[in-house]
Amino acid sequence: MSFASPSIRRPRIALPAGVAAMIAVLAVGLIGVIPATAVPAVPGPGYQDFQYNPGPDSSPGGDAVTGARNQSKVWFNDGIWWAVMFDKTNAANPAYRIQSLNMATQTWTTGGTATQADKRNKSHADVLSDGNTLWMASSHKSGTNVPPNGDLQVFKFTYNATTKKYTIVAGFPKTIAGSVGSKGTESATIAKAPNGQLWVAYTQDDATPATTAKVKVVNSTTAAGTVWNAPVEIPGGTSPITTNDVAAITNVNGGVGVFWSNQSSTDHAFYFSVHPDGGSWSARETAYNPALGADGHLSVRTNTNGDVLAAVKTSQTGASPLIGVLRRTAGGTWESIHTVATSAGAVDPTRPILVIDAANNEADVFMTNQVDGGTITRRTASLTTLDFGAPSSGTTFIASSADPLISDATSSKQVATAESGIIVLASDRTDTVRRYLHGCAGAVCPAVPVADFTGTPLTGDAPLAVQFTDTTTGGPATWAWNFGDGGTSTLQNPNHTFNAGTWTVSLTVTNALGTDTMTKTGYVTAAVPPGATYFPIAPIRVLDSRAGLGTTLFHANVAKNFQVTNGTSIPSNATAVTGNLTVTSQSAKGYVILAPTAGSTTSTLNFPVADNRANGVTVALGPLGKLNAVYKAAAGQTTHLLFDVTGYFLSGTSGATYFPIAPIRVLDSRAALGTSLFHANVAKNFQVTNGSSIPNNATAVTGNLTVTSQSAKGYVILAPTAGSSTSTLNFPVGDNRANGVTVALSGTGQLNAVYKAAAGQTTHLLFDVTGYFVAGTSGASYFPIAPIRVLDSRAALGTTIFHANVAKNFQVTNGGSIPSTAAAVTGNLTVTAQTAKGYIILAPTAGSSTSTLNFPVGDNRANGVTVAVSVTGQLNAVYKAVAGKTTHLLFDVTGYFE
Repeated sequence: MSFASPSIRRPRIALPAGVAAMIAVLAVGLIGVIPATAVPAVPGPGYQDFQYNPGPDSSPGGDAVTGARNQSKVWFNDGIWWAVMFDKTNAANPAYRIQSLNMATQTWTTGGTATQADKRNKSHADVLSDGNTLWMASSHKSGTNVPPNGDLQVFKFTYNATTKKYTIVAGFPKTIAGSVGSKGTESATIAKAPNGQLWVAYTQDDATPATTAKVKVVNSTTAAGTVWNAPVEIPGGTSPITTNDVAAITNVNGGVGVFWSNQSSTDHAFYFSVHPDGGSWSARETAYNPALGADGHLSVRTNTNGDVLAAVKTSQTGASPLIGVLRRTAGGTWESIHTVATSAGAVDPTRPILVIDAANNEADVFMTNQVDGGTITRRTASLTTLDFGAPSSGTTFIASSADPLISDATSSKQVATAESGIIVLASDRTDTVRRYLHGCAGAVCPAVPVADFTGTPLTGDAPLAVQFTDTTTGGPATWAWNFGDGGTSTLQNPNHTFNAGTWTVSLTVTNALGTDTMTKTGYVTAAVPPGATYFPIAPIRVLDSRAGLGTTLFHANVAKNFQVTNGTSIPSNATAVTGNLTVTSQSAKGYVILAPTAGSTTSTLNFPVADNRANGVTVALGPLGKLNAVYKAAAGQTTHLLFDVTGYFLSGTSGATYFPIAPIRVLDSRAALGTSLFHANVAKNFQVTNGSSIPNNATAVTGNLTVTSQSAKGYVILAPTAGSSTSTLNFPVGDNRANGVTVALSGTGQLNAVYKAAAGQTTHLLFDVTGYFVAGTSGASYFPIAPIRVLDSRAALGTTIFHANVAKNFQVTNGGSIPSTAAAVTGNLTVTAQTAKGYIILAPTAGSSTSTLNFPVGDNRANGVTVAVSVTGQLNAVYKAVAGKTTHLLFDVTGYFE
């Protein structure tokens, strides 16, 4: 049957940074914290980054840290965005450093541990990423600077993909040009020619006249960049440029090319000159030269097809192009300017930078919009036509009311791809702010998330394991699932097991920009399954992580599946199993969750360190006949687990059905009931069936095995006959300890027990039967369920705190997943916060004298049980201890008999 599942979306406004979430789990409280994220710009878009130099410019620190117009300070390598950014967090050594960007949180790795680039606080860098080699040309025009002042230096770094870090190459930096008088080097850019030589272009002021400058280039003699020729002037120019002009170098087919501005009153043009590998500089080409056609703002890129594109600013007014893109085809022809923006109206864009976006076949121009105080805006056009449409200053890309002077955008000279997206870095130079900001474009960038998900399967018999897949768009950083049955998860793609019913599922996703919720009503329908009957077997070990059986060593908080069914002794269509879970070699105290699938919050086995401990369980199997186990403990801890299967359930009537009974003691060696004192390593039989309350045709029983008065640590093997090698109950000396079991009987209705310990040791054992299985349909069938907590006195669930020797009832059946017609339940009883040693009696009604769970003080301890419920669907528990003592109890149901 199919059901319509209406979807309800509840978007929410943007959240402040530093959102945190807590999730409480049983027995050991574990806290999950959402990672810190960058603060979105206010009101946005974009992100506020760190302050590079709060305070006046006269203090030691960066100056126009993203400026110099033609330079590129951002690159993409190894799936990570990088940037050269000034960082004062290392007060003893403030410097430009190589920072990486965490795309999920949109935060840069600020701090003194980031690789130092240039220590000169007012230098300006341009970078070239060449695989795992990074080249950086760094220059400074004039003024106070950490020495060497004014020199043009080249840095070479290598990248280690394992450590995710750049390291400077020995012998670098190299000074490749120096000051001319007091005139330093400005706005250097770097490119690599096809023959491997490195080229750097820059401008340098003339000594006389003081208003003029020259375009210069300098190149390495080899690809290693260790030896450099002397700088030379570009020979293609016949007139000096102004001190406000800049140059940029880029690749062209077969060589490199330099693009520069000339704002002199007799010129006002943009020019280009080419140097082929092995050749000489060409005569200059005029790229654009109308009246007032040049300004000192330009950004040059080379497309993958060999076209050279330059985003430029002119000095023109009115309807003439103020910001435009020039294109030189691979054949060497300059096209007419493609207008981006004019100065007409309330528009005043400046400082354009160009990004070639191959993923979308677009040219992106980012500009500083000065009309609104300072924002970064964006315009795009097809790379084919370069038609930007009607002139405008574009759409806002980075803005913040807390940052009034955002300017000096910079980005990568690399061609953007779908994998990289686009990162644009800018800065606010307000004296009291001095902060980096950045914007992100592309599918890889976070956006306000739009929540959505799928699940499979959505219908089937309970317990129904559903695998959920997050299909949210917008780069969510956190996930909060509500499965409608009390279960939750913070995983991106959780697996959750549903009991019978129709369930509404919700997913709330969050990132730095906001949050969104998708609710799917009646999304999962789990039907009540056919009843199952029982097949007892001789114990079979299916998990021993010490030997790599099932899986290997368990690490804290890492859920692991292991196979239980094997197609033979435990058939593939088994729906649940009975067995014994044992912990050993744990490096820290903790507990284990054993469930059909990951995500359960109910505990199965609690333990301190250095205590081999076992617990009997009856548990539904997950998909493909597996179980999931997780060791909940402090991070970094490990343990080994063992699991022995003593029987299985199959849907249908071919196996044995169950008869719950009031607990009957059939073994107490202290009183010679069943047998007498147990001696180490001597197997002994004792009778279980009695022809009346436990009939002779019983095939298996449920019950509780207790050890007392042991003279040495050890363990007990309980099986139909002698010879089994699987343990049932593990214990130290001086600790009365119990374990719930479901175990097959021998052909004569007996069980065999052996105390495994050092020779000469002795112990007493007790065994209480709580029910039996008989072949046929006369008894109750079993219905496994995903674990449900019905008692937690800490939270007043079921009842409140237990006082010594005061019996208390609590409700087990709920009319839904545990129907009121249930005759008995399987589950796990846990004690915690006990103020004195003692034991618990768990029975349908008050008055029983058999113990269920024995414990000392200060030990969270659990025991698996199969127990009849009262006619009203309740259980009765009493804490037997010294008067005045108290404890808390928890009870989780894993299935029921009906």
